[in-house]
Amino acid sequence: MPPGNPAAGSRPHAHRLPPWEPVVLLARLQPCGANPVVFDVTIPAPFAYGPSGRWLTSTHEREVFICDGDEDHTVHVLALDATVVGVRNTPSLVLALDADGTLYGLDPMTGIRAWTHSVGPGATALAGTETGRWAAVHAGGVAWGEGSQARGNHDVPGARFAAFDPSGQVLAIVTAEGELMVGPVESSPGKRVALGFGSTGLCHSRLGYWLVSTTRGVFRVPVDSMEPELYLKWGGDAPPTAVACSLNGRLCAFTTENKAVVLFGVAADTNCGAIVYSDREAGELEFGPGAWLGVGIGLGDGNKVNLLEGGCHRTDPPPDRPRNRWMLQLGFDTDEIAEVHGPVDAAPQTPGPSADPRTQWGQSSSAPTGDVPPTAGMLIYAVGILAAAGFLAYTALADWYDDPFMAWIGVGILGISGVSILAASRKA
Repeated sequence: MPPGNPAAGSRPHAHRLPPWEPVVLLARLQPCGANPVVFDVTIPAPFAYGPSGRWLTSTHEREVFICDGDEDHTVHVLALDATVVGVRNTPSLVLALDADGTLYGLDPMTGIRAWTHSVGPGATALAGTETGRWAAVHAGGVAWGEGSQARGNHDVPGARFAAFDPSGQVLAIVTAEGELMVGPVESSPGKRVALGFGSTGLCHSRLGYWLVSTTRGVFRVPVDSMEPELYLKWGGDAPPTAVACSLNGRLCAFTTENKAVVLFGVAADTNCGAIVYSDREAGELEFGPGAWLGVGIGLGDGNKVNLLEGGCHRTDPPPDRPRNRWMLQLGFDTDEIAEVHGPVDAAPQTPGPSADPRTQWGQSSSAPTGDVPPTAGMLIYAVGILAAAGFLAYTALADWYDDPFMAWIGVGILGISGVSILAASRKA
């Protein structure tokens, strides 16, 4: 199949590229002391994936395309009353927000509107958690609630993006001019810091940071100190937008030039490459389970890419809709991604930025305490010791009168090993 001309009904054609290199044009950057440049950050394609991976939700104008996250086919297409500006997935419900400020609870199993709620006019973005807690950014600030119930509204003039921490108890809000504020979701925004540049995206990293993409680059803001660090400098007319973070917090992704999805490490500014679209615009990004990255590209389409294995899937439309074709280029190295991302089965915690690296993967920095269930290797080792003790006891007893001391040693080892293995088996 010739490059650039995928056959109808095929998977999108993918090429490998060298790692993506950011372009930094210092002469064109806005100095920190000047008024922040407010960049037009209208996300061309609102999109949702999420930790459970149950649904891939793509959009086009007023329509929401709910796709099965395992089978990659669209199960329902639902029309909202106005243009979609945000979507978020839960295992049993899809949340959608339109530009008029109506929030919808969409049932992905039946394809109906389960409920609607008005959050306020001029809506621009939606944040959410797997439990159904949501925060809707609108002209009057940020409304928040859970499920069909609204809980409150934060009066934040110029609010542009919102994001929850993994607990869903802490909410971060960033204004269009780059003022970041963080606090408990139930109370008014607490800690504030001015980044000095217009915001283009916001997310949380489990390594203990808020990540804010801006017209100058990506800021890494520690949860505890709130002292921002511009750790990814960017220049030119296409700043990073729609920053997103992997579930373990170690890898981030953002779009630039509406074509490239750039991958970087969070703990260090490791350039891990990019995914580049040649004929579609990359929109909103969200990581799914493991190291899967979801990319919305509009027209009800989307991709999910396995960054550790290089696999790429596309969403399939319902039978009555045209099946669009597009081409993307994979310009990342899976081995390098694996080194930065770490194992997918390691349960991340939420340490501060200066925490012992071992605690970031659920390990203790000190020796373990308490009873530890035996592994299969431990039991095999114990059985080997038991066999050796039994052999020693047998050989000694066979020559009992010549060496009674060795006989009793063998019998003792045999008895102790048997009791130990019995106790270990009960703990397991």
